[in-house]
Amino acid sequence: MLRQYNTPMKTFKFRIYPDKKTISLLNTWFGQTRFVWNYYLNQRTVTFKDTGKGLSYVDNAKDLTQLKKQDEYQWLKECPSQALQQTLKHLDSSFKDFFSRGKGYPRFKKRGFTTDALHFPQGFTLDGNKLRIPKIKTSIKVKLHRDIKGDIKSIIVTKNKANQFYISILTDYEPTLKLKLKKEIGVDVGLKEFAICSDGVKIKMPHFTNNGAFKLKKLQKRLSKKIKGSANREKARTKVAKHQLHIANQRKDFLHKVSTKLINENQVIAIESLTVKGMIRNKKLSKHIANASWGEFAILLNYKASWYGREIRTVDKYFPSSKMCNSCGYIKEDLKLSERTITCKGCGAVYDRDINASKNILQFSTVGVTES
Repeated sequence: MLRQYNTPMKTFKFRIYPDKKTISLLNTWFGQTRFVWNYYLNQRTVTFKDTGKGLSYVDNAKDLTQLKKQDEYQWLKECPSQALQQTLKHLDSSFKDFFSRGKGYPRFKKRGFTTDALHFPQGFTLDGNKLRIPKIKTSIKVKLHRDIKGDIKSIIVTKNKANQFYISILTDYEPTLKLKLKKEIGVDVGLKEFAICSDGVKIKMPHFTNNGAFKLKKLQKRLSKKIKGSANREKARTKVAKHQLHIANQRKDFLHKVSTKLINENQVIAIESLTVKGMIRNKKLSKHIANASWGEFAILLNYKASWYGREIRTVDKYFPSSKMCNSCGYIKEDLKLSERTITCKGCGAVYDRDINASKNILQFSTVGVTES
């Protein structure tokens, strides 16, 4: 599926530090939005099974208004109404993605197993590093580590599994196009090296998961020894979550740096159209492929290229980029994974397998946006 990024929108994410009273209130609201999500997910599922017809956002929104009037559900009025309405919109979007884009069926949310979120399209103010949201009298401190560009359209307050609070600010962002360049480059992704470029540059694979595995194992072992439901178990669980988050942040930072460097230095970037979901089914390589995050890397390249006037080209996932000699076109059908340096039987050329593949990707690529 080709992905297009026509609307110039950008999200700025910052850490926030609510006080104890605000944390208690936010946790209550998170629970109420989870309830609304689960309640109407169940209602939609049951209705479709019984009648064969689905429910829309409008149907759910009307029902929610009546639900809040019932004595049994009066507590739903504590949460800002727009946050509950946005939860219904997100649920509706999940169903649309399921039917139109083939994504997974929406799942029920459980406390502690998902990132909690409150979406505010209006009614908030951000004055310097002070955030105010509806129904909370005190301001919340925001750690602003960079300037916010564009007009603010909405905000999302989130809490991750490590009990850290963040605010994501969605803005109407108008990026400045970069100067056009003459350089074009082909990029072949791998497991030993993360990326091999057609100009001979190889970017090493950072093994963040493997490097953090020993500490993660130790923290998980400590967690397993704690009594379920105890305060010490919650502390141990938080430590595990923070370490996992640290690994994920390392990976994300690396992907942003590599994708930005390629966008800054090249006018055309050619990549393979990979189906990562299918490749992960390989039990021997699934962990390494997941660590590489090729799908996320492609997404970053796609939207940055659309922002800054660059061009992404792709080759089909079945294209024999490694097997084909870039000099004469001879295809070595019996190529083994262990063969890194190849002597072409057609023209006698000796070439590096991965650099040869990246050259073929550049030469035979067409305009498009890769799948993830």
